Amino acid sequence: MSHHILALDIGTHSIKALHVQQRLRSHEVVAYQEVPVSEEPTDGEIDESTVAAVTGEFSSVPDRAPLTPGQRKALLELAEQGQLEGDVVVIGYGLEHCVQAEVDLPFVDRRSIEKILPIQVDEHFPMDFLELTSDFTVSKQPNENGEHRVNVIGTPHDMLGAYISALNAVDLDPRL
Repeated sequence: MSHHILALDIGTHSIKALHVQQRLRSHEVVAYQEVPVSEEPTDGEIDESTVAAVTGEFSSVPDRAPLTPGQRKALLELAEQGQLEGDVVVIGYGLEHCVQAEVDLPFVDRRSIEKILPIQVDEHFPMDFLELTSDFTVSKQPNENGEHRVNVIGTPHDMLGAYISALNAVDLDPRL
């Protein structure tokens, strides 16, 4: 079975589209396209992503549009070129939209970690952990105390939902 995978990197300076043909035992890069993102705001809008990047604050621009006007324009240009098609669409989600924390735990079992994680990391986040879409990774090797480092990342449900809705508005349906 063959799948056409579209991987998108939606950056502040350009949007990169990588097309990969995946087969049962191999994969092949079949196309790559990069479109610059206009750095100047359009329609009189301020590019708040620049403000957030400069201040380094998670909530510096709470009402910021999920995609800047320049990113939206570049995505529409890629769509016009037929570069946004694929069986599976994979899109990165920038760390500027996320909060992170690390904790050490004495076990590596995902189910056990999922049960206690909200209590362990709640003080590290600027909002209730249950208001975040989150994931975590666990180090395989324990530290000198026999505990495993758990790296946790989360983004507010509404921010992720708005981002996916903005992508849907340009006919993208990300799976990963």
